Amino acid sequence: SNFTSLPIQDVEVFTRAYVYQLGLQAALTLLSDIDCGEALDGDMNIIMQRSLHKVLVPLVGEGEGKDFDWICKAILTSLCMHMQIKSHGAFVRMPLTLAEPAFLYDLRQGVAIRSLHRLSFLSRLNSIIEEALDRTIYDVGREAMGQRGCLTDDYSTLDMDLKAR
Repeated sequence: SNFTSLPIQDVEVFTRAYVYQLGLQAALTLLSDIDCGEALDGDMNIIMQRSLHKVLVPLVGEGEGKDFDWICKAILTSLCMHMQIKSHGAFVRMPLTLAEPAFLYDLRQGVAIRSLHRLSFLSRLNSIIEEALDRTIYDVGREAMGQRGCLTDDYSTLDMDLKAR
C-alpha cells in the first residue's frame, strides 16, 4: 500500500485477526492429525494431548515448555473466540488477505504453528525488555524521572515506548 504509517488501532485489529487466524488454522492442523476411529473409542482428552504432542514437539521442541504452553493457549483462545463468533456473541473484522485460500493452505501446512512459536518467543522477549525497563526506571529514581519530564508516580501505567524514552 501507499501508506507511510497506519493508525495504531488498525495495526491492533490486523494483529488480533492474524493471531486468531493462526490459532484456528493450527487447531485444524492438530484436528486433522486425529484418527476419527480412535476418537470414538478413547478418551478425547488423552487423544488431543497426544495430537498436540505429536504435531507441536517437532516444530517447537521438547524443552520449550513456555512456548508449548503459549501456543496451546493461543489455539484454545482462537477456538473459544470462534465459538463466540458462531453463536453471534462476538465479531471479528477479518482482513481479506488473512482469508485468502492460498494463505490458509500454507497456514495449515504447519506455518501457523511455526508463526505462533515465533510470536511466543517475541512475547517472552518483550517481557524481558519490559522488566529491564522497569528495573532501570526504579534505579533512576522518582526525582530524576520527574526532572526528565515524567510527571506520574505510577510507572506501571506507562506503555513500553514511553518507558524506553
